[in-house]
Amino acid sequence: MNRIGAYLLLIFIVAIGIQAQTPQKKSDKSKKTNQFEPPPEMPKGVIVGPGGIVGPPPPAAPKYPIEAWKEASFAQDKFSIAFPIKPEEQSKTDSVNGVATTSTIYEVLTMDGTYSVTVIKLPFKKPETEEELKQRLRGMLKQLEKGSYKWLGGKEIMVNGYPGIEFKYQSQGPGLISWQKFVAADIYMYRIIAETIPRKPELQEPPVFLNSFKLLPREQARINDEIPPPPPPAAGPTGKGIFQPATPPPPPAPISSYPLEAWKVMPYPQAGFAASFPTKPTEKSKSATRNGTERVSTEYKVVAKDGTYSVTLTQLIGQGGATKEQIQPRLAGMLKGLEEGPYKWLGGKEIEIEGYPGIEFKYQYLQFEEISWQRMLFVDDRIYTVIVDSPVNKPNLKEPKLFMDSFKLLAIESAGANPPPPPPAPGQGFGGSTKPVMMRVSGGVLNDIALKKVHPRYPQEAMATRATGAVQVAITVSEEGKVIEANAVSGHELLRAAAVEAAQQWTFKPTEVSGVPVKLQGILTFNFTLQ
Repeated sequence: MNRIGAYLLLIFIVAIGIQAQTPQKKSDKSKKTNQFEPPPEMPKGVIVGPGGIVGPPPPAAPKYPIEAWKEASFAQDKFSIAFPIKPEEQSKTDSVNGVATTSTIYEVLTMDGTYSVTVIKLPFKKPETEEELKQRLRGMLKQLEKGSYKWLGGKEIMVNGYPGIEFKYQSQGPGLISWQKFVAADIYMYRIIAETIPRKPELQEPPVFLNSFKLLPREQARINDEIPPPPPPAAGPTGKGIFQPATPPPPPAPISSYPLEAWKVMPYPQAGFAASFPTKPTEKSKSATRNGTERVSTEYKVVAKDGTYSVTLTQLIGQGGATKEQIQPRLAGMLKGLEEGPYKWLGGKEIEIEGYPGIEFKYQYLQFEEISWQRMLFVDDRIYTVIVDSPVNKPNLKEPKLFMDSFKLLAIESAGANPPPPPPAPGQGFGGSTKPVMMRVSGGVLNDIALKKVHPRYPQEAMATRATGAVQVAITVSEEGKVIEANAVSGHELLRAAAVEAAQQWTFKPTEVSGVPVKLQGILTFNFTLQ
């Protein structure tokens, strides 16, 4: 099978097939579903899936007027679209069958939904003819129509001469409406998504967002021609755009092969685990709020020639954690839901590691020559997801089993010099693990829990030189909610001292994890403007 078809299908498998939703009761028991319910003490609307915790956007997200939606250009990824503000941007590199692939997501959360564009760049050329691609998209649209959701329609489209599909459905769980476009252009794959809360009358923003998507002018090379590298991006705003990222994501690095003897056990006490890696893994953390609950996820990943190896820790902030007795009855349902997913199921079972419950399963992507081997472990208020994606044609690789079997739990330690907190009281968890004394949170969370906010003074010297802009201050907050450390990490030199002085005067609501007081680390941003 050619590779572009594999990538096309993989995008939708990840985006739609593995997305967990709440089951819909049907009299026809043969109807397939890939869904399961969360533990009961998790917030209403939060759904536990193979990738962690997902759910609708927080109700506290801002509402933007329709006139705020302005078209912006993203030259390095060759598209333009309307956003109400500058989107958050995140890039990553993955390996599929030994090929490095770069993806970038641009996302904005609003009161009514989430709006995003995901761009996947393939590092190869001449995958298939345009007509073959259209046929494949046609087949994908038919397959999507059979999904376990309420199908609201779909059609084939053309965007600036390139083929794609557009469709709409309503999920069975929280009932979100998903509007999506998928466009294949040269070596780029574009996935445009608006996921919104149902409203009457229907929201104007989703069609404005999807219909504003355009491909920027590009070289005449098409999918059967040589694809030259993209030109360097513009340094500032272009066209109708109100902002323009200055630096494109880096090109995929060459993928390394590692000998078996290079695999060494690496402990991560701050994350509570140890696992074998052939080299130091990349670490990426992000925090998000879903239904008022802050969650922090950190992924430790190595991309190798013969596979991708990762451990992701998802920490629920302020949640007491499910007990073993609450989790275990739901494991069979989780496995049953996963078994019905849009892939070739290779088996699954319930597991227990060091007294904590979890599940283990394998599946093969449809028309995609890779096997995914996963373990999910529920440890108090943490979820560990251990994943190996490896080629089907190399069943005798020793590395996947070595990696999976090497995963062990550790007592969580603080990054600082303070001793760990006492263990949780009986009934708060199981296994007797030590809780973290330091948690990293987003700037939005810091603002939400701030009891006292102090605006910085404008230094006379900075005013005289008309120094302006944002200053970011990294702070550490004590268990009592007081700032005990503050350091400016970015911004104009003449503004930094004033920002640090203001940050030191902030106070916050004390935070607990499973009943244990914790310190917080995060970034406060102060904007200095002159009238």
